Amino acid sequence: MLFTLFVRVVILLSLIVVGVTNSCYSQLWQDVGGGTSFNVRNFFNDTINNVLHVSGQFRYVNDTLETKGYAIWNGNQWLIPEAELDNYCVFANCQLINSVVVYNDTTYASGIYGDLLWKNAGNQWVPTGYPNAPGRLSIANDKLFFTGIFQNISDQAVAHISVLESSEWIQFGEPLDFLPFHSVNGVIYYQGNYYFYGNFNLQNGLNEIILWNGSEWESLAGGITGNSWVNKTAVFQDLLFVGGYFFASDGNASDFLACWNGDEWLDPFPNVTFFAQVLDLYVSGEKLYILAPFTFEGSDKYYAIGVFDGNEFCTIGGYGSFFDTEIDVAVGKIVVFDDNIIVSGKSLFGQSFPHISQLPLTTPFDTCITVQSITSVSPRLTNSLSIFPNPTSSHLTLTGSALLPGSELKVYNVAGQQVYSEVLPYAHETHILDARRFGPAGMYLLHLNTPGHTPVVKKVVVQE
Repeated sequence: MLFTLFVRVVILLSLIVVGVTNSCYSQLWQDVGGGTSFNVRNFFNDTINNVLHVSGQFRYVNDTLETKGYAIWNGNQWLIPEAELDNYCVFANCQLINSVVVYNDTTYASGIYGDLLWKNAGNQWVPTGYPNAPGRLSIANDKLFFTGIFQNISDQAVAHISVLESSEWIQFGEPLDFLPFHSVNGVIYYQGNYYFYGNFNLQNGLNEIILWNGSEWESLAGGITGNSWVNKTAVFQDLLFVGGYFFASDGNASDFLACWNGDEWLDPFPNVTFFAQVLDLYVSGEKLYILAPFTFEGSDKYYAIGVFDGNEFCTIGGYGSFFDTEIDVAVGKIVVFDDNIIVSGKSLFGQSFPHISQLPLTTPFDTCITVQSITSVSPRLTNSLSIFPNPTSSHLTLTGSALLPGSELKVYNVAGQQVYSEVLPYAHETHILDARRFGPAGMYLLHLNTPGHTPVVKKVVVQE
């Protein structure tokens, strides 16, 4: 059903394409110190000591240095912590160390093996708690939090959201009716309140992201709706950016990336089409870095890293085919350290890396689009499009509210070549496409652009 989302805008961001400014710079990516032997799952930028804490499932860095899931990068070489974590390893990989942070000059770590919470006390790691299930460490407003799927810590009733107080993990806020599989992925401090996000659906609109106002939990205008979750948040220019897996067709402001201004949800970049979940967000040097596959309206190029400075939305690191921008959702993280953008994952833009790679910040942008502030009431129409059967060996049926006069259909193969195009002359309840006209069996990307609507990008698989 087509519906109108009326936005009373305090700050609403819209985009005007100004063109390609530079060519592809994907060849400038390099591995970080020889890389790691298995997945990198988390970064912590220690700005006081100017080192990067790297944790994950790797046993070695630079092929031979054994670290058991945790190492430190100083910009030139890997540093092995004097105190070795008691982690279980087999061959090149270890049990997951899913977060490491430095809080009040002490290093803390959380891991899967033994579901332990540790802190580094001089030359040895000592337990600070025994959660019954995994979680992640994070710092917000000078407090250390541990969030996850756990329901108790050291046999004490502490569920999903905990804070460290006087060396003890205690419940933060009023306990909520989380189900065992509900996950709280992290916390951020914004406009005087703590915001917690993850994968959970509770009563009273407490969905995927909630805030604690000091006395009770509050909904963010119903939160993020649908079969969705939030991976990461970031505060930039007094807006709370929220990235994850969600869709405008479920009533959200946009697909995969939205922002909250304290009163309502906004679509920050209407002319940027994110076609898979936003994996990570990071703020550095008055810029917001976005790790996610995306393209621009009307473009046949696909990108993986967006950089927003409040005036322009730019891409960096190169572009490629649709497949070149796909990043393992379990390990995709981004950080800016020592004048480099560092990303975890095995491949990017067709190049393979030993699980961690870097790009100089001085690399020219590939493309930039100008961002303008809008301060008036602005109605926005949200697309709805379904495609079936998918995969198909013959025809595709398109249904949805976005099939309006002037809607432009374009189909691209994995090399980014346009193989089909059509402009709909009148409104359709359904529209039939002969997928055999696209080319040989394989994956294709269908773009639907309707004037006044959010662009839609869908994967289509054609079988023999």
